[in-house]
Amino acid sequence: MDINWLAIVAAVVANMVLGFVWYHPKVFGTAWMKSINKTQDELMQGFNPGLTYSLMIALGFILALYLKANLFVTHMENNIDGSFHTFKHGAFHSAALAIAIVAPVTIINGMFERKSFKNMFIHIGYWIVSFAIMGGIVDVWK
Repeated sequence: MDINWLAIVAAVVANMVLGFVWYHPKVFGTAWMKSINKTQDELMQGFNPGLTYSLMIALGFILALYLKANLFVTHMENNIDGSFHTFKHGAFHSAALAIAIVAPVTIINGMFERKSFKNMFIHIGYWIVSFAIMGGIVDVWK
């Protein structure tokens, strides 16, 4: 499996940009903060941006590499002509992976943590869209 590191970096950056937009107060940020009963000032208390963003980048690389590996294995034998390497194809399989894994895990954890369904669905929606974009990038940009 060849890895296009530029595609991996682009997928990580796309994940971060989507997060900044998704959790912006004018998108889902205000609803998310209400769902956890926190204000922006409360969220900033004890916030360590260096650690948070470093981990976000490192874990983003793990996600992007896994999505690339998953798409490679999924069509390793059937992709002789490269026809499966499209944004749509990568987005579909990666979104399906998020629906099959991220959604159940988020709901199970959220129920034990007594999170609202609003909170869970904000996170699940983010991860489905993020996986779709990241998977689309790493699949089309072979």
